[in-house]
Amino acid sequence: MRILAATDGSRQAQSAVRFAAWLASAFRAGRLEIILVGDVGEELISQGGGKAARLRSPMVEDYRSWAQRALDRAAREALRLGVKTRCHYVEASLAPVADVLSRAADVKRADLLVVGSAGRGAAGRALFGSVARRLVHVARRPVVVVPAPVAARKGDALRILAATDGSRGSAAAIRLAASLVRRARRGRLEVLTVGTLRRDLAMAFSSAVLAFVPYGELQETERRAAARILQQAAKAARAGGARVKLRFLEPRSSRPIAELLALEARRTGAHLVVVGTEGRGAIARWALGSVTERLLSASRRPVLVVRPSGRTARSRGRAG
Repeated sequence: MRILAATDGSRQAQSAVRFAAWLASAFRAGRLEIILVGDVGEELISQGGGKAARLRSPMVEDYRSWAQRALDRAAREALRLGVKTRCHYVEASLAPVADVLSRAADVKRADLLVVGSAGRGAAGRALFGSVARRLVHVARRPVVVVPAPVAARKGDALRILAATDGSRGSAAAIRLAASLVRRARRGRLEVLTVGTLRRDLAMAFSSAVLAFVPYGELQETERRAAARILQQAAKAARAGGARVKLRFLEPRSSRPIAELLALEARRTGAHLVVVGTEGRGAIARWALGSVTERLLSASRRPVLVVRPSGRTARSRGRAG
């Protein structure tokens, strides 16, 4: 299992590196590399004119010295979990940081690309909130966004909660989640689909009209649709080589799907929430693309975003 973790020297990035190191330790033959993308060129251009040109040489050298210290700190974090790493410094050359990270993940043939979700480096200008969100859209490799420190110790079983709406993106997410569990030293997978009947009705009708809606019949229809979706999920999990626990969540409130997923991840102690990025399911009207966007803000657990592309599938096939 090849993992590439990005850092910008911030505390949030350090949390992402620690989680990436823990993931590497959780897998058989897990390998971790750490990358810092330097964007000092953009900073110099923003100063303008000859002043930028005169400052370029000493500033670049200072920046690279800072970057090396940041990478050394990240490597020490990983070593605390017994994980040795290789560190890389790459110049952005005015390209978006997310695009540079995406290309690096392709070159390294990373199975997972791990980033923090917020924070600035001490010298850099990589705002990982925006970098993480752009990565979700541009990366051809699965992206793990780490919003906060994760309470995980070496030797803990990897606990994954995967969300499905029956879409192609969901199926890809479940196959990858199952593959991760199978390759982990110890792990378990739970697949969840969320009912939206109550939310849909509340948004579509007034309370006066709701009294005439055949709620029981609609509820039974939704449950049958959920059963079909979960059966598909079980098939996808078996294709990934893992056992799976299936669950249909019927919320009693009309809270957004992303918030419900975030709460379930916290309640179940999941280390990782896995979602696909596209498609609408038969069970409801929620698209995992929009759910993913909101989940990246709502979740305090790392979120693994999977795109159903050929490149992603080949990446899974190389995992090990």
